[in-house]
Amino acid sequence: MTSAKAQSNNIKHKLRTQHQLTLKDFAEQNGFKYRDVSDVSRGIRAGNYGVGREIIEKLTKLIGPLSGDAAESSDRRGEIGERRDEAHERRAA
Repeated sequence: MTSAKAQSNNIKHKLRTQHQLTLKDFAEQNGFKYRDVSDVSRGIRAGNYGVGREIIEKLTKLIGPLSGDAAESSDRRGEIGERRDEAHERRAA
């Protein structure tokens, strides 16, 4: 799994080298708020549905598969939840 920082840099690098775009340019051209695009690229917004999902779909269409996209983010949340449940069970026992 790539770190959020590495993923964000990878997305920005691909946008800049392949299409001469910044995140702000991408957001403006596609009708998104810059903050939403930034949150998705940094992994703060998972992109499983809604605007986040639309951003991931358009980024993927433009620059190719994103490492650490919504599916990976969702898997990570599941792992965190499982660890939390295990810790809770140990305390309860």
